[in-house]
Amino acid sequence: MVKVKEAYFLNQVDVAVDNALSTPEILSQLEVYGYDAKKIKQGQAMRRALDELMMQQEDAHLAAKDATRVLNEVRQQAETMFGTHLSIARIAFRDDTTFWNALKLGQARERNLPDWLVQVQRFYTRIVVVAKEMEKYNVPQKELIETRKLIAQIGNLQRLQKKAKGQAQMATQAKNMAINDLEIWMRRFIRIARVALEENPQQLEMLGFVAS
Repeated sequence: MVKVKEAYFLNQVDVAVDNALSTPEILSQLEVYGYDAKKIKQGQAMRRALDELMMQQEDAHLAAKDATRVLNEVRQQAETMFGTHLSIARIAFRDDTTFWNALKLGQARERNLPDWLVQVQRFYTRIVVVAKEMEKYNVPQKELIETRKLIAQIGNLQRLQKKAKGQAQMATQAKNMAINDLEIWMRRFIRIARVALEENPQQLEMLGFVAS
């Protein structure tokens, strides 16, 4: 989404460049100071290129948000299943010290994603060994396997999310650099226009600049 300050600036560029190129009287006076149609069209090209970069930035940020949403949805689904299976395993192996320790059933549930992934991956890697015991508590082996597959997706989704966020950051940097370059071009253009059109304040106002 374009910020108000950016939108105002871009509109100022559009008005100044378009009216300069479409008004021969103004263009002829600007040419005296080196701003002919070719040079003004450079600013116009920068403005159009910026539009493309802004679209790329918006798309990249939408992709990053979408990747985060999918990751969170899958994790929530896996978290729910893990919570159920963990509770049942604690009942099933409460008197079995070997599997209680192997499954780390006394460990608090991790919250940050990297630690959580280690915890659940360890749990499902080891719980399949005693799947028959879990079946006694109405947890079929197929359910454990499917949950394990779901968790395996989370690692890939996390990598996709990080990639999408990185691309969004690069797109933002590219857009900001383009705006900065256009601002520099525009400041120079304004200075020249004020000199060239000093005796014609109405023409200066046609470019969107208030006569000083």
